Amino acid sequence: MRPVFKVFTAFLLSLGFTSALAYYAFTGAFTDIEAQFFSQRILEAEEIRLSENHRLVEEYHKKNIDRFRKLLALDYLQNVYDTRQSRENIKKRRDLWGHMLDSLTGFQGLRILDQKGLHILYSSIPSDIKSQGKERILYKLWKQTGDSSSFKPALFTSGAASPVYQYDAQYNRIVYSVPAFDQYGLFRGTALVNFAIGGLQDFLYKEGGLSDVNRLQILDSHILIYNLSASQLEQLSRGIGKFRLQAGQSNYIQKAANANGVEYYVMQRVQGDGNISLAAIPGHVLVMSREYKILLLLTFALTLFLIFFLFFNVKQNQELVFRKKIKKFQLIFLKELLESEEELDWEKYEKELIARKGEVRREILKSLSSGFKRNKQSEIDRLLDKSWDEILRVLLSKKNEHGKEPGLGKFELEEMIRSALRDAHFTVENAELKNVRRQSLGPVAEDAEELEDAEELEDA
Repeated sequence: MRPVFKVFTAFLLSLGFTSALAYYAFTGAFTDIEAQFFSQRILEAEEIRLSENHRLVEEYHKKNIDRFRKLLALDYLQNVYDTRQSRENIKKRRDLWGHMLDSLTGFQGLRILDQKGLHILYSSIPSDIKSQGKERILYKLWKQTGDSSSFKPALFTSGAASPVYQYDAQYNRIVYSVPAFDQYGLFRGTALVNFAIGGLQDFLYKEGGLSDVNRLQILDSHILIYNLSASQLEQLSRGIGKFRLQAGQSNYIQKAANANGVEYYVMQRVQGDGNISLAAIPGHVLVMSREYKILLLLTFALTLFLIFFLFFNVKQNQELVFRKKIKKFQLIFLKELLESEEELDWEKYEKELIARKGEVRREILKSLSSGFKRNKQSEIDRLLDKSWDEILRVLLSKKNEHGKEPGLGKFELEEMIRSALRDAHFTVENAELKNVRRQSLGPVAEDAEELEDAEELEDA
């Protein structure tokens, strides 16, 4: 077959198989693949991302809590409860909060409430100040600030309580509650530290938890939702509200609603500490794109084409087969000589060899293709005649050296075969004949095997 016909045939076959696969794929197979493999991998990756983000969030909160516990232990913050304040301490506090606002992303201010949550004992927020003198500052009541009506922070009644944090969805902020003590070690109330959600967004973005710094929102006091902007969360709020009622405190995933024409699924994962993380996943992410499907089909078609083209070009090396058959015949003939009587009848073997010439020729040519025999007729005849002449030459030379009835011993016969193997480069690949040679030829077999290895290297 001509190369152009091979290419054309391989192309037609691959095109036919690919067309059948495309019909099957677009009528249901791709949907099954998406449901069982593709979308599952996306969901598993999103679940891992939620767990990793939760770890980062906890790390962020721990750093902030540790930072403000240390700040509240400073002398000029422990004596804020005194009725008289030194100008030096007032200045130190003002400088401290100014530095914190400039250097700490998201920091908004700090308030210290009494144990009942009624009075502000100290605040870094200027709007909380009711009146201020040179050595004394009076603050508003907690309920007068407006925060008390929209958010109920965790307030402590004992200094043994551990710091906690909460999310304020209305003001999109984080509120830390930390026990506050005076310079005598007495518990005085709760320090409330406010951080805008932007601080956490910036931290997660730098750590690789967010692809977009604005795609993290507060949903509830202990719930964050990822992959939504503030406007998208507002559009999906009703659907997410229904989702939360159904999900409860368990892992859950469901289609929520559409936002700006985009279909969203919501995944909920309850973390080990009881906190809940949600992720909004666009519907198109869970299915393979048309471009991806076409790429898969093109890859399959190209693979099929190469396989078919390779199949059409795989063929046996007829010339190598032919040479090996000749060598096999030569070795078998010499083996028969060695297994015969101690005194060899050279004339008998010469006549028998000539008589079997036609039979051996047909046997050797039997496995060769007709095309090879037709195209290589002259080469085949030349190699057959050369092989025949090599054996006859060995027999005639030994006959002339020793007379018509030579008396060859074992050693002389082995030397004769050794010489023939060396001159003709006989070899054979058949494992059975190799075993026979080892058993019958003795030391001659070792030379034959060495010649085989050399012949194999030549063929390669």
